[in-house]
Amino acid sequence: MKLLNTYDDKDEAEEAKAKLQGERRLASERDSTVVIYNLPCLASQLGVIFIG
Repeated sequence: MKLLNTYDDKDEAEEAKAKLQGERRLASERDSTVVIYNLPCLASQLGVIFIG
């Protein structure tokens, strides 16, 4: 899987995830007191995905 985008806001990340087709997931990670949300996707999806 390749990292598609990183978000600071969970709602924004969930909205972007909803626009994807196929295998999708949202991964969060914590650094100190900050949580960021990573949106990975399959490499085969990169040519057809545009989030904006």
